[in-house]
Amino acid sequence: MERRVRIAMSGASGFIGNYISKRFVENGHEIVSITRQILKDESALLTTLKDCEVVINLAGEKIIKKWTPSYKQMLLDSRIGTTKLIANAIKSMKNPPKVFISSSAIGIYKSGKNHDENSLEFGDNFLVKIVKEWEEEALRICSDETRVVIFRFGVVLGKNGGILKEVLPIFKKGFGGVLGDGKQGFSWIHIEDVYRIFVNIIKDKNKKGIYNITSPYPEDNRVFTKTLGSLLKRPTLCKVPASLLKLKFGESSLMLTQGAKVYPQKLIEEDFSFFYSKLNHALENILDKRRDDE
Repeated sequence: MERRVRIAMSGASGFIGNYISKRFVENGHEIVSITRQILKDESALLTTLKDCEVVINLAGEKIIKKWTPSYKQMLLDSRIGTTKLIANAIKSMKNPPKVFISSSAIGIYKSGKNHDENSLEFGDNFLVKIVKEWEEEALRICSDETRVVIFRFGVVLGKNGGILKEVLPIFKKGFGGVLGDGKQGFSWIHIEDVYRIFVNIIKDKNKKGIYNITSPYPEDNRVFTKTLGSLLKRPTLCKVPASLLKLKFGESSLMLTQGAKVYPQKLIEEDFSFFYSKLNHALENILDKRRDDE
């Protein structure tokens, strides 16, 4: 991506969107935000997408929250509804963008198993329903003019957002602990590697389809807990029972107490070089416990 690229992005104000937007701009590219207001106006959406070579779809309401019937509808609208609106707009364009990258989730995979992109062992819950419909909408855009890439995100680790923003205050007070039995898979990735994967995918015109956006070395919840506690020099003796999580979060507590080990096989086969492939290195960087050049 040596030349300047114009990129339209939904969800640009979110944790991932905010980070990668700044990195793209730092490297000379232009970011055009697809806001909720723009999505409500077909003409405004088409104007926003005009002359954009790349469209990145990161929109979506927070998943770890009590799934009331009304919130379930918000989850569907923010993911499937948004993707449908963008898909319809792109398909109506005479000169559509060259690449559409849509977010998805590794939550589609069956818990307790090992998976790569070839796996068809999917779970059976509301999140899986969302992910399947989400991906179907994105794939509608695929044409000779527009290649579609779907990013199935693992847990994204970085400063000022995501899971670490939620748990760091608890861990720093010495109240960190495993969730449930701690054996559930914890498939993660450093946010800087997320940005680098975006660049890699945009540059290579041959890349399309589904990618697992995870480190090659997934862990489990217990290892994540112990590693974070050790780096913070805080105890991690507390245990949060699954029953308590279910009381607080309801159906969505499954996202905390279940999980799979998911591998980025396509990125590995394409020789993508991860800056942060090991969990301790990633957390050290995020917590400023070491310099990148050490």
